[in-house]
Amino acid sequence: MPETCLPETPSFLDEEEVEKNLKISYKRREYLDFVRIGLGNSLDKYLLSFSTGSLYLSVAFSKEQSSILILLLYGWFFLILSIITALLSILYSSKAHKEQINIVDRRINAYIKKQVPNEETNRYNYTVEALRNYSIGGFILGICFLAIFYFLNL
Repeated sequence: MPETCLPETPSFLDEEEVEKNLKISYKRREYLDFVRIGLGNSLDKYLLSFSTGSLYLSVAFSKEQSSILILLLYGWFFLILSIITALLSILYSSKAHKEQINIVDRRINAYIKKQVPNEETNRYNYTVEALRNYSIGGFILGICFLAIFYFLNL
């Protein structure tokens, strides 16, 4: 029985493929650099603002003693968790963009040498996604605990 094999990928590209791939890679690099500069408009920054504002308002309006103070403390804990993870997410987003630009640069260098570039994945993507999810979860839980606390203290 004959074995079926995938055709072997050539290790070198012809001139037309090189030009096409370089054009695409340069556009991708330019776009990534543009996105990195505009990172300030990201979800993380808004989440950070909402969490910090919610924490401030909850401290400002919670001068009364309560028997269910634990709800307020849980709310503060989760809002602080949201703030910390949002800051870490912004930091790792910047690292992820730099890494992605490096990946594109390596692809460009391979195309210039008329070679087929290696497939690479960005190692920071999972970390950024996890931190963003923790930040959103902390924000939602913090707001829920504060809402329950204030509802029970009306």
